[in-house]
Amino acid sequence: IESEDPIWDTDIPASEDFTASNGFWNQDGSKIFFQHDDLSNSENLKIDEIWYYDINSGERGKVFSDFAINADINVDESKFIYHKANIPEYLYEYSVNDNSIRRLTGTSTTNDLENTILGRYSPDYSKILTTVIAGKPRGIAIMGINGKNAELIVEYGIMGGWFPDSKRIIYINWVEGSPAKNTKQIFEANIDGSNQKVLTDLKNTYRLFNPVVSPDGKTIAFGNDAGEGNSELFLMDYETGEIRQITKGIGFAESFAWSPDGNKILFDRFIPNVSKRLYLIDTQTLEVEPLFPKL
Repeated sequence: IESEDPIWDTDIPASEDFTASNGFWNQDGSKIFFQHDDLSNSENLKIDEIWYYDINSGERGKVFSDFAINADINVDESKFIYHKANIPEYLYEYSVNDNSIRRLTGTSTTNDLENTILGRYSPDYSKILTTVIAGKPRGIAIMGINGKNAELIVEYGIMGGWFPDSKRIIYINWVEGSPAKNTKQIFEANIDGSNQKVLTDLKNTYRLFNPVVSPDGKTIAFGNDAGEGNSELFLMDYETGEIRQITKGIGFAESFAWSPDGNKILFDRFIPNVSKRLYLIDTQTLEVEPLFPKL
């Protein structure tokens, strides 16, 4: 990072009054997908629809509606995986080609994993990573691209993501191996659960979340408590372990996604009972801009 001091996102162009959160990119970086809530009609609220934004044309619109949370997209943009806020929670797959939805986890599917969230395609699109958040056992699980051969690989692990080589994962876990013990830290492991390593030694990890690895594998972005009850975006150099806070604003910075070229990070700024907006931060200059500036 070239900038000596962060340019905090407290004095940036205003964002359009358009609810957007949990953004993610397609493979070539030409589109951004995100959750959108349309609250304009109180009798017909549209919550957690998946929308797209074409960066080149400026066009945006709805892809599908299904209360889709923390979605991800496959290589040819033909399928999305996501979970719903049901009890228990499951992973679902939406097919763009035939506008169909099928459940990937739970009874009557190809595996019996319950309470599964945060489905993530591997960079080589050969596997799906998910977090089993309740029950026994719980932790990080990996399955085939169609939900087959699911296996829990890291007990108690949460918020799993991929390294670019598709051979390692990044996740959050408790140092002593159980939520009842010690503090959370960021870990890495092989995709069979072997060679688990602690990558951080953070003191305050109450709000530690969402570690994501840059496309070149050299930097880890994550969220953590930044004081005053807020969470912010931090970057960690993978080789040196050096950590730096790069955002600061009102509310919570959440849900981080690297652009495919590694030049920008897409993130939410959530202000409770006020707004959910998407922003981009330049990873070199640290300048922040709203994804949808107010005209």
